[in-house]
Formats: sequence, C-alpha cells, structure tokens
Amino acid sequence: SGPSLALRRATLEALGGLGALRGPDPVTGLARAAAAEGRTLVVAEGSYLHHGGGPAPWGPDPGTGPRPFVSACLITRDEERNLARCLASVEGFADEIVVHDTGSRDRTVKIARAHGATVAEGRWDGDFARARNEALARCRGEWVLWIAADDALACPDRAAVRRWLAAVSPHDEG
Repeated sequence: SGPSLALRRATLEALGGLGALRGPDPVTGLARAAAAEGRTLVVAEGSYLHHGGGPAPWGPDPGTGPRPFVSACLITRDEERNLARCLASVEGFADEIVVHDTGSRDRTVKIARAHGATVAEGRWDGDFARARNEALARCRGEWVLWIAADDALACPDRAAVRRWLAAVSPHDEG
C-alpha cells in the first residue's frame, strides 16, 4: 500500500491540503512542503493513515452532527473476498467507515453496508488520486485511517492509540 501519514488537519491545510498529495511521489512532495514550512513529517512504511476528513476547503462537509474522532476510509472494487476482514479489523477503532466503491460487480457494496459503512458508488477511470480524494472528502473524522481493502488493522492497544491521537489533536482550533 504505502507509507503512513499522521497529520493534524491544520498542518495538511497549511501544506496545500490534498493538493500536496498529488504527483508521482506524493509523500516526497508533502515532506518537501513540510520542510519548507519548518515542520517535520514522520513516515512509517507499511500502512496508510491520512488526516484529511471533516470540513475542509477541498469539499463540502459530508454530514451533519458531531464530528467523528476517527474515520476509516478505503477505495474498493470487487473486494468481496477481503472486505469483511478489513472492516472487522477497524471496528472498535474507527467511529465511521467510508467506502468509495469504483464499480464493483460482486457483493462488495452489500458487505460494506452490512458493516455500517457509508458507501459512495463511483467509477474507476484509472486515476487513483481522484478516487482517493473523493473518498477522503466524504470522511468527517478529525483523523482518517486510510486502509486498503485487502489489509487489516493490527493494533493490539487501540485505546492507547486513540488516547495518543486525542492528546495531539488541536481541540481548541476554530
């Protein structure tokens, strides 16, 4: 899949929002933008964690009511073999699950809805960045866990991770 990015919303927005994640090597571009701003970007290979959900300049707020703390977000297409395992792995960690389906012909959408996911049905046009950004724009969480449908979250102490995220979250920013 790719590296993990754990960013405060304000940091991502200061670096250009989701636009900073474009290009052939979006992580390098984001790291350069962070360095130019005197910020540090820590990259952990092997998983994906984005902070891009909730009200943001790249799209309208997808919902009303209280903002979830952690959103799980993924793109799918014909993932019925993997999806239930993936979604079960984020239950108890994510407060909302957003699935952007790009034209599944199998039971993927049904499985996602059975797990309580918000499903956006789209299309695949070969542009991963566009699909990723559409999926992220639907997330309302303060933190967004980006996960591939064929991966599973392996986090033995989810409560500790959520406490850490709460400790570093900018609760007082307006």
